[in-house]
Amino acid sequence: MLLIVVYTSWPAEILELHLPGTFERESWQLSHEEKAASIPSLQAKGNDLFSKGDISAAKATYFEALGRIEQLALREQPGSAEAIALENQKTPLLLNYALCLMKESELHEALIHLNSALTADPSNNTNKTQFKNKSSI
Repeated sequence: MLLIVVYTSWPAEILELHLPGTFERESWQLSHEEKAASIPSLQAKGNDLFSKGDISAAKATYFEALGRIEQLALREQPGSAEAIALENQKTPLLLNYALCLMKESELHEALIHLNSALTADPSNNTNKTQFKNKSSI
């Protein structure tokens, strides 16, 4: 049972009470397999939030997914099939995250992430096409 208490004055005030299994676990509480399985659902959630116009929440969701990919990548040998698969998952998330940053006028940070996505695989022109399509929305 998770109990969140704020000590503003005595007696303490209980703000929330979460029973086991009724709350979303944090990234550090997830196993390697759970993190990997959560990335597509986070991407879909971010896409849904973006299409509804909630750019800030979409940006946070894409950022969470990117963080999980980075955590998973630390366990993999560079150049291995698993590392390449993670990199392939990372590129569309970087493009989506950069688009959110552009929509919020955070252009410098957007360029950094966009450049990361486009230089990840220079032979893959679909990255540029995907971004142009998304930015034309």
